[in-house]
Amino acid sequence: MEGVTLWLRAAVAHGKLKLSDPVFAAHQLQGLVKSFAFWPQITMGQPTLPADIQQQVVESAVDMFLACYG
Repeated sequence: MEGVTLWLRAAVAHGKLKLSDPVFAAHQLQGLVKSFAFWPQITMGQPTLPADIQQQVVESAVDMFLACYG
């Protein structure tokens, strides 16, 4: 988590993102991914996502994140 927070702070410092709380935003970004690619596997025993679905989850999460903070 700390790595994502540091990355977001750097993006804010360089004027690339507009957010006031990098810690909160890091939780949001990781939560978007974990809701599809962590918790279903842990709590419901679902299989690991195939590579194409993993890519879709990541791209969708980043698109949503940037739509809010970009």
